[in-house]
Amino acid sequence: CPSDVALDKDGYLFIVDSNNNRIIGSGPNGFRCIIACASTSGSASNQLSSPSTFSFDSYGNIYVTDQGNSRVQKFMSIPNTTYPLSFNQPNFCPSTTWYTDAVTFASSNIAGSGIFVSINNTVYVANQPNNAIYVFLEGSSVPNRNLTGGLSGPFAIYATLYGDVYVDNGGNSQINKWGINASSSVNVMTVNNHCEGLFIDISNTLYCSITHSHQVVKKWLNDNGTTFTIVAGTGSSGSAANQLYLPSGLYVDAQYNVYVTDCGNNRVQFFPSGQIIGITKVGSGATGTITLNCPHAITFDANSYMFITDWLNNRVIGSGPYGFRCLFGCTTTAGSSSSQLNSPISFGFDSYGNLFVSDSNNNRVQKFIIASNSC
Repeated sequence: CPSDVALDKDGYLFIVDSNNNRIIGSGPNGFRCIIACASTSGSASNQLSSPSTFSFDSYGNIYVTDQGNSRVQKFMSIPNTTYPLSFNQPNFCPSTTWYTDAVTFASSNIAGSGIFVSINNTVYVANQPNNAIYVFLEGSSVPNRNLTGGLSGPFAIYATLYGDVYVDNGGNSQINKWGINASSSVNVMTVNNHCEGLFIDISNTLYCSITHSHQVVKKWLNDNGTTFTIVAGTGSSGSAANQLYLPSGLYVDAQYNVYVTDCGNNRVQFFPSGQIIGITKVGSGATGTITLNCPHAITFDANSYMFITDWLNNRVIGSGPYGFRCLFGCTTTAGSSSSQLNSPISFGFDSYGNLFVSDSNNNRVQKFIIASNSC
């Protein structure tokens, strides 16, 4: 039951959603809840009960007639903030090379599934059998922190510049946040299955690939609800432009365009901001690119060149001014030698350009060291 409406100077729409006890607003990234996002009637300072009308002041603060509580509430505006990305995007030359024999960074008692390398070169490793996240500070060969308790089969990880860690806890139908010094986690998004990809964009919106539900969803982290909105995918597997089949890796650029590794369709899909129809950028259906076999993770360097873990081809590939080339595991044969991979599932660069790869079927994390980056 929408009961009041307003537009801001950019033409974005704001609505009092009275029977859902909340205020919602639109923006370049679609609609999101902005006030009272649990949608439960209540009298706490972060709740509303049948709000009826609202108005902005010149500073952007919102005044709401909270009818069911017989009061007028003022919600203070948060200044527009951009949240810098928290992972490394090195500036590579077209001729950059790496040593193809990797060193093992973490073995089977630690490694398992997802990996994240932060801008300060902290390495986060998810281990599903142990229901744990292991945190390695730069230069350390043993974990400096273990995140355990309440996790069920954690897969994807994302850490912010401030040290907060977001973890797929799909076995418990949640994405959890661990504060930098917290001894336990809180639920920030309720999901219906494991998320094999997580990403936080520059507006502080959390994205999740719910792989086996064939959807990508999101939630703005500045609200107090746990409900997501759908970004891409119908919920049924398929190869149409509006469908996904086992989506996994995610990347969201500064214009809020979304890149998804669409594993079951052997392609990378591009969803322009606010659009549900995808465009195939790489793989099956993108003539003149490269053949993929269940791409899993994706990232970009400082020059906007794409890097992908090509999971069932047991390799890592990268693009450049001359197209795609294989970087590691280039025989595409699964193996356990230092130059081979067996179903690489996720990866991340450190600030020097070294690449950490979660080599899932070998139960290890491999580090490929940069050899030359001279332009």
